[in-house]
Amino acid sequence: MVHDNWVGVLNIWALRDAPIEQLPNIGGNYIDANGESRSVRGWVRTWSYPINPSWGPDHKIELRIDFPNTLTSSDDQRFEGYLFTQKKDAITGTTW
Repeated sequence: MVHDNWVGVLNIWALRDAPIEQLPNIGGNYIDANGESRSVRGWVRTWSYPINPSWGPDHKIELRIDFPNTLTSSDDQRFEGYLFTQKKDAITGTTW
């Protein structure tokens, strides 16, 4: 993963869909260039996680990476991207 001139490895995987609780249905980790791991959580629409249509298209994914390694989620960095549907191993998007 390359973002804001930083390079790291992003590993994501599916979690149990829990739309009523609005729990993330994507989990993972981000390993930076120094080998430090950060937790990742995210959301993507699935057949059993029906996100409101105003959220965006089905291939949209939102990730939050805990770069500060704190217990609070309010300081996590937000990434909003779109999955490529051909190979399914690439995302392009923006960050805040």
